[in-house]
Amino acid sequence: MVSHTLHTIGRMKICWLLGIVLLLSCAGGSPDPQDTLPPDSLFTATYNTQTLPNSAAFATGQSVGTVTDASLAEASGVAASQTNKGYLWVHEDSDNPNQIQLINPAGEVKGVFTLPGIANRDWEDIAVGPGPQSGTNYIYLADIGDNLRQYATKRVYRFPEPDLAGQTLPAQADVANIETITVSLPDSIRNAEALLVDPQTKDIYLISKDNTTAGVYAARYPQSTTQTIVMQKLAVLPFSQVTAAAVSPDGREMLVKTYLQIFHFKKTGSESLTELFRKTPATVPYTLEPQGEAIGFAADNSGFYTLSEKPTTLAQSVYFYKRK
Repeated sequence: MVSHTLHTIGRMKICWLLGIVLLLSCAGGSPDPQDTLPPDSLFTATYNTQTLPNSAAFATGQSVGTVTDASLAEASGVAASQTNKGYLWVHEDSDNPNQIQLINPAGEVKGVFTLPGIANRDWEDIAVGPGPQSGTNYIYLADIGDNLRQYATKRVYRFPEPDLAGQTLPAQADVANIETITVSLPDSIRNAEALLVDPQTKDIYLISKDNTTAGVYAARYPQSTTQTIVMQKLAVLPFSQVTAAAVSPDGREMLVKTYLQIFHFKKTGSESLTELFRKTPATVPYTLEPQGEAIGFAADNSGFYTLSEKPTTLAQSVYFYKRK
């Protein structure tokens, strides 16, 4: 609300804020500190991305495997499995089959799982984290790409992580119990390729893939699966062409990837993930990929993986950046 009209709607705004506080209290747990800010509160970062310090947390990326399966030539997301330790979930983007694959770090496909009745409009990122059922690991699959800026809504599919225990590999199956979280952005129709799920609060974040800056948007838990959620815009970051993002399993670190850089955000205290976007990041020395659009922390937090599409004759390598 603009300040000069506040006197005409003061009571409505107070009631709205009280309703939000009551909703968060009923949902259980401690609300994210940024939830107490009005919806028009927006942080704009101003640091120079070319003069940021190098992160001392990770070694230089090393190729640990090569993807040779043609069904992953347009790999667009990677997330470490929490249920199937030592494996990685990957997927392709627009107009490819409605399936996700489980690979080992060497790049070998060990499972193919189809999402029945759901089209791959433009799946751009994937995450593994907590969800509605306590003790269950969920996959969050982000159908958020929109190169032509033509879709008013985006979708995040959430479902329990398939378990390969006792199955003959490579396994094939349909995904069950899929929930659809439909969101829209409050400012305009935008392309996006980066998804984050806070392991502490279950909040969902998207980062837009714009040409000059990157917008950060949030949908707080519990997310509706029956109505469209208008996300809250939280921040504008001073870099562009964001292709992926990831949160560490303990929720204390965040990586945001562009085609040319990887930005490392790290908590120093009890900050929320929302507050972490207000910090100045460091950069991780990046092993350039042909078209790198995927990043994800290892399940044991020992480092992180990146993966590229294969637009050239170069090898489609799985890179691992070991934690120092």
